[in-house]
Amino acid sequence: PAMNFVDGVVTEEGDGVRLMLPGDPVLAIAGRRPAGERLVAGLRPEHLVPMTDTGASNGMRLPVSLVEQTGSMTYVVTDTEPMLTIAATLSRSIIGARTIDVSIEPQHLYLFDKSSGEALPRLP
Repeated sequence: PAMNFVDGVVTEEGDGVRLMLPGDPVLAIAGRRPAGERLVAGLRPEHLVPMTDTGASNGMRLPVSLVEQTGSMTYVVTDTEPMLTIAATLSRSIIGARTIDVSIEPQHLYLFDKSSGEALPRLP
């Protein structure tokens, strides 16, 4: 599946991005960015890892719209704007779920300039 793109704003501390999704989740980023910078976060479906510990870091709870199992892989589509796709190996228990908790490692969170679409460098 294609990369998910979500609008976001860099936190005051410059080490996270607040995503424009339900609950306004804040995810840690690798490196730093200028506080208040508006950008687009790129999240690959295979990097959104389902969590069993809802208190885990760099996670978010998302409403589920659709679950499709295709052999060993399960695709979950969120009921958000924009819709996100999650690709993972999940048990059948996800079928019928109303929400899913996922996390992403900071190095797997890609940042893009909101106006040009160009990839942003990771600042120390």
